[in-house]
Amino acid sequence: MNGVFLVIFACFWSTIVVLFDVHIGGNLWNQFACRTYPTATGEITHSEVTQHRGSKGGITYGVDIRYRYAVNDRPFEGTRFRYSAESSSDWAWAQRAVAGHPVGSQAQVFYSPRNPQDAVLSPGVEGSDLFEVLFSMPFNMVMLGLLTWLGGWLRERILRPVAGGVRIITEGPRTNIRLPEYGAMMWCMVTVGGLSFVSVFIVGFSSGFHPSLPAASVVLFGVAAAGPGSSTSTKTGEALVLARR
Repeated sequence: MNGVFLVIFACFWSTIVVLFDVHIGGNLWNQFACRTYPTATGEITHSEVTQHRGSKGGITYGVDIRYRYAVNDRPFEGTRFRYSAESSSDWAWAQRAVAGHPVGSQAQVFYSPRNPQDAVLSPGVEGSDLFEVLFSMPFNMVMLGLLTWLGGWLRERILRPVAGGVRIITEGPRTNIRLPEYGAMMWCMVTVGGLSFVSVFIVGFSSGFHPSLPAASVVLFGVAAAGPGSSTSTKTGEALVLARR
């Protein structure tokens, strides 16, 4: 019964995490791709800092910037500032964005060549985009751990491997049994998950959850590299030698 419950939980957790990853990945790709979009000169019609108070009293700040532009003499109105998250606990970021787009000013609007109504004012990847990737890492490591367990659980019940799936090597009078051990992989996942979890708080609170691109890049690369580094000295298996009589 416990195994069935864990299977259901693993599937549920993985579905939620994959959907979250698709959302983050889509925003990241759109922010990167829109750098090469055609542009049109637009006019800012509304620009203000917004704020939202959470259930625990925390305040997040966002931007409400609207603009109008024309493509091939066809008028459009846009409300998107960025494809990725447009809110942060960093009031200064929101204030800078609004100050840079005062009402009545002109702005360069990047629009999709396939759908001119799909437009954005701030193209390119920023530190906040990479921070979302860092934020998702602990959840992904838990998902990988669950899927690793699920794969072994299904393998034992469907394939019913001989001797539990251990590798048996016969060499003359000796029989070597290679015991499976997932220590290296598990250490890698635990290291990446733990470091990314801690980094989210350190980087997030120190930057108002809107870090600079260099800072986010260094932290993300460091966390990703620490995982394989932690497992280099971990044994992947152990041989048990049985002598024939």
